[in-house]
Amino acid sequence: MDIDTINGLPAHPLLVHGAVTLVPLAALLLVLCALWPSLGGRIGWLLPALAVVALVAVLLTTESGEWLEERVEETSLVEEHTEMGDGLTPWAVGLLVACSAVWLLNHFSSRRSEVSSHRGSDRAISAATSLPVRIVVCLLSLAVAVGSALETFRIGDSGAKAVWEKRTSGHTGDGANGLTGGGAVSLPRPSTASACPPHTHCSRTGHRALAPVLPPGPAGAPARPAVRRAGSRGG
Repeated sequence: MDIDTINGLPAHPLLVHGAVTLVPLAALLLVLCALWPSLGGRIGWLLPALAVVALVAVLLTTESGEWLEERVEETSLVEEHTEMGDGLTPWAVGLLVACSAVWLLNHFSSRRSEVSSHRGSDRAISAATSLPVRIVVCLLSLAVAVGSALETFRIGDSGAKAVWEKRTSGHTGDGANGLTGGGAVSLPRPSTASACPPHTHCSRTGHRALAPVLPPGPAGAPARPAVRRAGSRGG
C-alpha cells in the first residue's frame, strides 16, 4: 500500500491534494445527511464509500510524508508538520464511523414502512431511528465533521509553512533579493548588448527602437534624446 513516488517524483505533494479535498467533502456531506435524512436517503451508500476513500487517501498521504521527511532537510517546521500529520488518521476513522452510522440510520428510517407488518422488526427499527438516537447521531456527526475539517486545515497550514515560509518574499517585485533560506531563483535579465540601434525597426522585437532619454538639464530643461533623429539639421 506504500506509494512513495509517482512518475519519479515524491508522491506526498500529489497525494496530499486528495486528502485535503476528500476529508472536508466527506465532512460536509456527513452534516448534510445527518440534518436532512431525505438527502441521506438519496445519497445512500455513497456517503460511507466517500469516507472510505478519504481514509485511504489520508493513510497514503501520511506514509508518503514520512518517507519524504527522511529525504529532505530536517527543520523544526518539517518535524512539526510530520507529527501533526499522524493526528489526522483518528479523525478520518471517526469520520468513517459517523458516515456509516448516519447511512444506517437513514436506511432504517426509509425501511420502516416496508417492515411495518413485522412487529418485532418494527420495534427494533423504531428504537434505532427514534428522535433521541437521531439527536445523538447528529451531534456526534457534527463534532466529527468540524474536528476533521479543522485538523485538515491545521496540518495543511503547517505543511505550507514548512515548504514556503522561508522561501518567499513578503513584497512583490523583490525578485531573488527578497528570498531567503537558499530557495531564491534568479531570472535572467535582458542583455543590453543585443539592443537594437535607436530609430530603427528591430527585427528581434518587431517594434521601432527608441533612443534613450537623458535626465533633465540643470535648469529643469526637458529631457532630450541622446541620438539625433535622422535628417535633423544642426544649429
